Amino acid sequence: MEVIFAAVALGLLGFYLAILGRGVLPVLLAAALVCLLLLVTFDLDRPTRGLIKVPATPLTSLRASMELPPAAAAPSR
Repeated sequence: MEVIFAAVALGLLGFYLAILGRGVLPVLLAAALVCLLLLVTFDLDRPTRGLIKVPATPLTSLRASMELPPAAAAPSR
């Protein structure tokens, strides 16, 4: 869905700039930026593969700290 909307957005941008009589360079720059955005989005969606590596150590240390016993005993009645 994201790729389809990006293609539609770039098509509308190209159509608008063609009506204004602008050159091809702004469309190519916008297309490059959208492609870069899609690449980063898809790469971050898979944290163990790809160019961007997301470490799991912060999550594992947080989970380990949640499994510790309570710091104080429960109040007695």
